[in-house]
Amino acid sequence: MKLITILIFLILVFYSYSQDTVVSLTTQSTQVMYWNIENSIEFTIAPSSLDYQVNCTNCDTFFVSKQTNTYLATVGKGRYTEFVISSLEKPSVVYSKKRIQNNYIPNPTLYFGSAMNGTKCSKFSTLISAKYTSKMNLNYNFEVQRWVLYINDKKYSGDGNKLTAEAQNYLNNETFLNVSIIQ
Repeated sequence: MKLITILIFLILVFYSYSQDTVVSLTTQSTQVMYWNIENSIEFTIAPSSLDYQVNCTNCDTFFVSKQTNTYLATVGKGRYTEFVISSLEKPSVVYSKKRIQNNYIPNPTLYFGSAMNGTKCSKFSTLISAKYTSKMNLNYNFEVQRWVLYINDKKYSGDGNKLTAEAQNYLNNETFLNVSIIQ
């Protein structure tokens, strides 16, 4: 009889820990961590009253952000990073483990005006910029220091993010623009 009581007690304890806890993890770019930058990771834990801790394997730095339920991590050299969400009171009780692949951060896309690099552009375009596409969900500011622009068979270059007067004059006088390429 004592054995049955202990068994029922253990099943209830296991059931209470496994059924009530829901963990969701969101990174700034769909389930990838990038080397050499601070990655933002948001954890959603239910119930919200649950006391938990988050540990990161393969993180060079890992700390709580100013935003609620958000952490900042710089990952190490390994191919994967693992987050372990466990009970604060009983660290041996693990609510969730999430394994995420590490990658190099991709290069930004270059734009001439509002046209993406390699596409037709407006002859009124004067600014060159670099940014990530909206699919990437990465918000970083880039500064264009130097550029080379090919329009039809002409080559123009300059410093900063604005076209030179010579390049602007050519654009304003040209009736048909072939693909422009920025380097």
